[in-house]
Parts: sequence; structure tokens; C-alpha cells
Amino acid sequence: MDDRHLRTDPTGHARLTQYLLGELAEEDCLKLEQECFEDDRLFEQLEAVEAELTDDYVRGVLRGREREEFEKRMLRTSGGVAEIEFSRRITGYGSRQPARRSLLGSFKVRIGDYASPAWLLRASTAVMFGIELAVPFLIFLPRRLRHCAAAAFAALQVLILLTGNYCFFNWLTLALCLPLLDDALLHRFLPACWRTKPPVLRRDSWARWPVQVTLALAVIVACASLVQLFATFHVLLRHPDPAYAVFRWVQPLRSFNNYGLFAVMTTTRLEIVVEGSNDGESWSAYEFKYKPGDLQRRPGFVAPHQPRLDWQMWFAALGDYRQNPWFVNFCIRLLQGSPEVTALLERNPFPKAPPRFIRAELYEYHFTDAATRRRSGEWWRRELKGIYLPPFSLEVSSPPPAS
Repeated sequence: MDDRHLRTDPTGHARLTQYLLGELAEEDCLKLEQECFEDDRLFEQLEAVEAELTDDYVRGVLRGREREEFEKRMLRTSGGVAEIEFSRRITGYGSRQPARRSLLGSFKVRIGDYASPAWLLRASTAVMFGIELAVPFLIFLPRRLRHCAAAAFAALQVLILLTGNYCFFNWLTLALCLPLLDDALLHRFLPACWRTKPPVLRRDSWARWPVQVTLALAVIVACASLVQLFATFHVLLRHPDPAYAVFRWVQPLRSFNNYGLFAVMTTTRLEIVVEGSNDGESWSAYEFKYKPGDLQRRPGFVAPHQPRLDWQMWFAALGDYRQNPWFVNFCIRLLQGSPEVTALLERNPFPKAPPRFIRAELYEYHFTDAATRRRSGEWWRRELKGIYLPPFSLEVSSPPPAS
């Protein structure tokens, strides 16, 4: 953790610690939140102190009243930091993008991925790039080519729908294809009882937009798009002021954006396996309803439903528990045997009483091939990458077992 500034400002560090432990008066809390809202550096320090306290909590360094207070805040899902972060993002303060979430892939429920030949993967990748990079230019051409563009976009979205779960994103993209289809074409697909006289396509000059308007819009789109394109490839524009001025002007409209939520695709599938134990020696895994866990459990279809807990577990695996205080909160609830939390799971290995210890391990999952699946019944194989969350207990007197 880069806390050089905190070391030179112990009073500031203490103030942030007091805020996270609920020791500041309400007036001082509001003042600090406003300062964090306006100051990037101070907000980063707050995040660093929260990560530090979370680590101390898990390792058993926090004791007595401090442990109890921090536990209370954790059970409120780290409200202060989360509220400040939400406010900052909504109002555009700061330049950070939401954590990769950018995520992608959540549950990719795929059929037959383990058997996909290399040539098919390469061909599908080439088709995807063609549809996403070349086909969009057909939008500005005559109607038949626009129809071809709509068909290509729709085909890609349907393929994605069949091979992954992106909630409603694909359906929204399909809806955006409708403006590319004119009434004369859509009329053919209406039920006979709904049809009226086929519309006449008019080509009157007044129906066209004035060149001055389209040219101005083209300049705005080009400036806003180029700024984000160059930023994506970390290229500094020589004379960026006019382009940036246009970009800042249209940015609140949220109509000129960089490439989607999933511009950066992950190349591995990391999964967190949460385990409990009563003796620190024998560990039993909690099974989630949707995400991979049991190697013999077949992937299921849940789209467009997006199970929040399983979805968040996928994101948590991209970082560590210090960056995901909600996950520590989740484990605390398991140690408490919270019925509301255990109800979110497929299988609770401790139905009668919660365990004394909780830990989480990080695995890299892969699909097995067809021969392995027929032989062993396993859909997945996995490799242990390390400890995600060290063993800890709610009992301060019980030292955590060696991981």
C-alpha cells in the first residue's frame, strides 16, 4: 500500500481510521465525506486505510471494541466508502473508470467449449471483428445495406445470447437495430390482421437532413470518438484542446462512449471456493447456486437472470479480499450462520451450526474435454492458485489455523 502521505500525516491517518471505526461525530463524518468527495487523493487514502483495517481484522490484529466496531461497519457493507464512491462516479468527479468490470464474462455458460476446434475459434473471432469494426459503416449507406448491417448485428447478438449471459445487454442491442429497418420492410413481418396499405417510401428532398446539420453532427461525433480512441491506446494528441472541449461538452449526455463494459476480456477463469472448518484441519466447501464449484456439476442456463452474489464473486476473483470488503462481510455472516445469507447458497455444509473458521481459496477453472467428461463425469478441471482469504474466526481467542 502506498501510504507515504499517510506516514507524513499521522493525524490524517488517525482521522480516517476513526471514521471507519465509527468514532467521529456525525458532523465530522459529513465534513470528511465532503472532503473525500472533492479530493481524489484523500479518497484514495480512505480506501487504503479501509484495506489496511480489513487486513488487520482478518489477521486478528483488531481486538476488543475496535474489532466490534469495524465488524458493525462491515455488516453495513462499508457504507461510507461505498456511498462516497457512488456519488463521485455519478457526478463525474475523478477520472477512474469502474473496476474492470469491465469486466467480463461473468457466467459464461457455454456448451461444448471444451471441444471447440482452434479453426472455429479463429474464424468466429475474425467474424466478430468484421461485424464490430467494418459493418457499422453500412449504417450510412442505402437502405438494403443498412438492412444487411442490422442482420449482421442481430446475428452476432443472438450468438452471444446462446453462448453467454450478459443479462439484458444483448436484448438492448437488438432493440437498437430496429431504427435501421424501415416501415416497408417491417410491414412484411406483421400478422395479416395488423397489416394496412404498405407504406410508400418517399424520397422528397425535404425528407433529407440539411448538410449543415449532418456535417456539424459528424464533427461532434468524430471529436468525441477520437478523444476516447486515442485515450484507449494511450496516445497523446498534439493539439487536443478543441477536441477535448467538444468531448467535455457532450460527455454529460452519455451518448458518445468508449467500447462497452467489456473492452478488456479476461483470458482465464478464476473462481473463489469458500470453505468452513470446526478444527482448522478438515475443510468443507460451500456450494453456490450458479457459479462453478463442484467439478461434476454441469453449467446451467440462467440468462437473462443475473444472480447478484455469484456475479459479484466473479468480480471479487479479479482482485483480493482487501479490495472487496463485502466479501469479508459475507464470510462473517457465514460464521454467524445467517439464514438470509445461507439461503443464497446451493449447499451449506454446516446446516446445524456455523463453523468456527472460514477461508477462501482461489482456483483457475477449465472445461474438460469430451473423453474426460465421459470417463469421470467432470465438466471442469481446476488448479489451485493460492489462498484468497486466510482462515479467520469470530472467536478472538481462537488463533487462525495455518493456511
